[in-house]
Amino acid sequence: MKKTSMISLALALCLLLSLLAGCGGTGTQTGSDAAPASAVSGAEPAAAEAAPAAAPEAAAPTEAGSAQEPAEEPTEAEPVYEKVEVALPITDGGETISMYLLLPPFITAMVERPNDLTVLGELEKRTGLTFDITPGNYIDGQTDVNLLIAGGTYPDLINHADLYSNGIDAAVNEEIVIDLKDRIENDMPNLLASLKAYDVDVIKQMTTDSGYIAYFPQIHKEPYVDNFAIVVRKDLVEENGLEIPETFDEFHDFLTALKDASGMQFGFSNDGFDQAMITGLNLGPAGTVGAESLRVIDGELEYCGVADEMRQYLEMARDWYAEGLLYSDFISYESFMQGNMVTAGNTLFGFSNGNAQTIQEGLVNGIDLIPIPYPTPSAGDEIKIHGSGEVVRCAAWSVSTQCSEENLDLICQLVDYIFSDEGTLLFNYGAEGEAFRYGDNGEPEWTDLILDYAGGTTTACMIYATATPAEYIPGIYDDSKFDYSYTDTMVEIEDMIDNASTGEYDYPIGADNRISSEDLLTAAALSSDLSTYVSTTILSWIHGQTELNDQTWQEYVDTCYAMNLQDIIDIYQEGYDVFMAE
Repeated sequence: MKKTSMISLALALCLLLSLLAGCGGTGTQTGSDAAPASAVSGAEPAAAEAAPAAAPEAAAPTEAGSAQEPAEEPTEAEPVYEKVEVALPITDGGETISMYLLLPPFITAMVERPNDLTVLGELEKRTGLTFDITPGNYIDGQTDVNLLIAGGTYPDLINHADLYSNGIDAAVNEEIVIDLKDRIENDMPNLLASLKAYDVDVIKQMTTDSGYIAYFPQIHKEPYVDNFAIVVRKDLVEENGLEIPETFDEFHDFLTALKDASGMQFGFSNDGFDQAMITGLNLGPAGTVGAESLRVIDGELEYCGVADEMRQYLEMARDWYAEGLLYSDFISYESFMQGNMVTAGNTLFGFSNGNAQTIQEGLVNGIDLIPIPYPTPSAGDEIKIHGSGEVVRCAAWSVSTQCSEENLDLICQLVDYIFSDEGTLLFNYGAEGEAFRYGDNGEPEWTDLILDYAGGTTTACMIYATATPAEYIPGIYDDSKFDYSYTDTMVEIEDMIDNASTGEYDYPIGADNRISSEDLLTAAALSSDLSTYVSTTILSWIHGQTELNDQTWQEYVDTCYAMNLQDIIDIYQEGYDVFMAE
């Protein structure tokens, strides 16, 4: 009788719990059936629809005194970030948004006013807004942005406010620009969905030490690795029966054979820190002491300029220069100048700072260039540096503190439209029928206006689309839009650059945002004289003007630390530790 009562009690208890569960209220519908949020609705991102609950089973009878296992806590569904359509026009009133935009001088000289650039003109027509644009000089952007800020009168939008001398974090604290984090996370579904579409936490990367997001970004469609590869003359390689080298020793013999055959030399970085050469040694360029010149091994930061591998590289570069393998006047030539020399085919047989564009320019001149992998000390050595793909291309628009609340609402809708699918197409290709048309495969293709423009494809795109190096507007930048003309070799070099490194030693993108403005300014001040000393010393070693041996190397290392190197490392280490702990 007692046992039967216990069973009845357990069944009754289960029934009661089931009834209570059914009285939990009618939650807000989410997922694919929920109505999409408007561009500035303030709605939370739609969450994945929960699976229907299974019917409860009757509890099995338990022995007296036995413990029931606690019920598992339900896990919260990961939000689903989806893009929405933005109703156009945004306004019928023709409200004016003032902008300060950094534009290349040759472009401003070719258009009567910046609004004549297709993307800006189209945005005005589609949204109903009017843009009052003050152009700055893209080439000297840092000076121009700081002059604007020093004047104390700001437009609604400031392009590249991150160039402010005290940093973007300080720009918010000093009430120059505003924090946009809440707006991005709550009112801008298209921008938020775009930022959440990557494997890395882009929001975290953009957030400053004080917790701000102070700009609307321009981002890459796919994470972008900003590296360059080694390219050489294909005809010389084939004529001399050479195999593609893998190691530094093989590369030395390869360069020697090409020089003996052609009498020409190999292009080399003018600062001495040749990225294509030092990557295989897991080093970053050390000419400027900062995030790019640091590597992380087991959580500890090291300055590449004093690493043992750097001495190995410098001895190698010194010897190769003495043998006449490296371009004898490399220090006097910028990278693009050497690129022009190798694509002309009559001065250099190869170049250490090449990309797909270099190969394309060579083909125009009848010069077929081929890429070779980054050499390493031994075949099969793993490369662990410069492999992290960059998502944020630039800090495109910051909203000034002098922008009205009404204009801020309009700007948020404008930016969210630019990050919509329709806005992304405009951002990259301009207007249909003018700069692009749809091909048989349904994908956009450039028109003859772009491909046959007398001033070149790049200039045409800058005027009639936004395929431009000038980062004057936020949006999603599709780096593949020029692939229409890529040869198999050009695709190969892009793949080589993108996949050469694991990125294990990289200083994480965004970690320097966890460094306070004051500490960043301190690090910049400390690194100024140190960077000059490092650059001067390594060039004197490569040129053979100063002997590189155990004594001079140790004196160099000691001098670097005497010039506050450890203080700089400690500042970046603290930013790294905070970033990684989040």
